[in-house]
Amino acid sequence: MAAVNAMPAYVPVLPTPAARHRAAARQLLALPRTLARIGRIMREDCAPASLDEHLWAFAAFDEDSGDPHYRARTWQRASFHAIHAGQVIGMAAPELALMLHVAMEIEEPIVAYSRQTGEGFRVLLLALSRFMGRSKAQARLAEERGDAWCESCWCAEERRHAPAFARLIERLTGMTPRRDNPNVPIPVSPDEGEALNLVAGRESS
Repeated sequence: MAAVNAMPAYVPVLPTPAARHRAAARQLLALPRTLARIGRIMREDCAPASLDEHLWAFAAFDEDSGDPHYRARTWQRASFHAIHAGQVIGMAAPELALMLHVAMEIEEPIVAYSRQTGEGFRVLLLALSRFMGRSKAQARLAEERGDAWCESCWCAEERRHAPAFARLIERLTGMTPRRDNPNVPIPVSPDEGEALNLVAGRESS
């Protein structure tokens, strides 16, 4: 039975060349203001008082602490119902929705990526392997036991991204994006060369 008041499907539409040129010009004019805002955000987010809790999250995870901070960082929640297209500043709402759709497709296969990362790092960087996922054997055992696919704050946050982007697209466009993402993470084998390439890729990202 069809859902009542189901949203129409969201279909990404690329802006016209003229619209892209106008958007680029707007961004260029706004660049000094944008850089100032980024600087302010960086000063706030990278202040010692902000970093203390998050650095402890890494230490607590590595030490098997009972402190819950290593499973999920605290943050100020926002209500999705309060978000609407009129709040988008500096670009058209459909343009932002298109960007969110690209980001959603990147984040969607996070479970598979986490498992491949856990396998790829298990020889060279064991602590990072555990922080970003599980090895094949660990993942298989977790499935049999019904355990979480990953236990770190990295995984807890990463798996929220794609659903959050999908809900934002719904709020901005009134349409719901498809979730049958064709993206598949590149397989990683647990040898030193591939692990180092994976680390370099994460750093450049």
